Amino acid sequence: MKNLKFYSPFLCLLFFSFSAQSQTGLPSCLSKSTLPFNECAAIFLNDKMVVSDYSPGSKCKVPFNATGNISVSTIELNLNAPFPYQSVGFKVAIHNHRTNTIWLYSEETFQSIDIKSLIDKCGEGDSIILLTVDKNFALPHNTIEIQWGC
Repeated sequence: MKNLKFYSPFLCLLFFSFSAQSQTGLPSCLSKSTLPFNECAAIFLNDKMVVSDYSPGSKCKVPFNATGNISVSTIELNLNAPFPYQSVGFKVAIHNHRTNTIWLYSEETFQSIDIKSLIDKCGEGDSIILLTVDKNFALPHNTIEIQWGC
């Protein structure tokens, strides 16, 4: 019983330190900036954001005859329109609609790529998927649907 009295202030201090940490869910030494996916990114075609608006239900769509370069960048939101802020490296995969297979287009990490070269590898119903290579960047609208006509 003697040892318990000696350790009880220490145990109380330890308990309160853990309970303070559990309220934030983080140890006090970590800040939110160290969490993965803490910066929002979007897909851009010729420096114009592909997704219609940056909301959960929005989709990225491009016509089958689109031209220009696709890139991924962090976004700076302002009243006019979001604009690219910092380039983000990405890989490209293609979702084959017919077989429901996703295949890696290239092992290369891109900063920008010609969209026509990607569309040429797609068939009707296929889509292009961009994958960030850095867990700091969230890319919620990562699939580009190709509009094949009517």
